[in-house]
Amino acid sequence: MKFIMSMIVTGMMLFSAGCVNAGLYDHPLVGKKAPDFKLTYHKGGEASLEGLRKDGSAVIFFWATWCPHCREQINQMDAQRSVLEKMGAAVILVDIGESPAVVEKFLAAKKYDINVLLDKDSSVAEAYQVVGVPTIVLIGADGSIRDISNVFPENYAQLLK
Repeated sequence: MKFIMSMIVTGMMLFSAGCVNAGLYDHPLVGKKAPDFKLTYHKGGEASLEGLRKDGSAVIFFWATWCPHCREQINQMDAQRSVLEKMGAAVILVDIGESPAVVEKFLAAKKYDINVLLDKDSSVAEAYQVVGVPTIVLIGADGSIRDISNVFPENYAQLLK
């Protein structure tokens, strides 16, 4: 069953990525206030979007350890993390539907030193209308969603202003 769900999600992700990147699909949340949420980190402790954002911009990266495209995008995100943080943008990784143990094992194997919030029941992904993973949400300092796509956009600095 997990394999079938993985195939469905991957297919939806590839279809939506093509539509979003081709400009055929405008996400209905772009331009609207980003829904706040509170989730638990994979190592324990809670955080909310507003608490992490602190009236600044943010990048939310929805992903899963089993997703090969997520691995590519997480590498790009990690490479840009210091630049994003210098810009005042909070970098927020949200794993969808996996256990803390699975996420910790993945992070240890890849030698990532990052905190990951767990969306165990996919409620935050649903609030953001995530169609597939990876999904990257850019939020401006005013709290509005500037962009939602399946790849980290090259013009992210302009979008986060």
